[in-house]
Amino acid sequence: MTRPFTFRYQPMLTKARADERARQRDMAVLIRKRIEMHEALRSKQESLSTSKRALADALTGRVDLSSVGAVARFGAGVEADGHAVVRELAVVERQVVEARERLLVATRQRRSLERLEEKGREQWRRDNRREDQQRCDEAGQVLYANREPQRRAA
Repeated sequence: MTRPFTFRYQPMLTKARADERARQRDMAVLIRKRIEMHEALRSKQESLSTSKRALADALTGRVDLSSVGAVARFGAGVEADGHAVVRELAVVERQVVEARERLLVATRQRRSLERLEEKGREQWRRDNRREDQQRCDEAGQVLYANREPQRRAA
């Protein structure tokens, strides 16, 4: 009778898999945040370009200093917001690098436990084959032993 395979580190492997999934989720959240920040920065750059074009248009013909001042103040505000986004983006980039390292560690742990499991499973298969072969050999010996007295009698 073949006994079922049991991996003695199965709880650790289950936890390692869960940890890896959690690290993947953390990484996905940070990457999504980075993408959103890039989009916000791109939007601010477009706003700044639009305001500069508006300023250039305001400088043709008769100049309205109040509108020029408003465009300049708007541009300065957008530029300050852009700098804030860039600073936040730098923080998120560092967090992404750290999250990637944590994910790599979790992946290595899971893989090492899976390799242990596979080695254990292979050993279990070899042991079962050897036991099956021994049972077959024993059954063959019994059959041979039972046939031998019949040959002598004949």
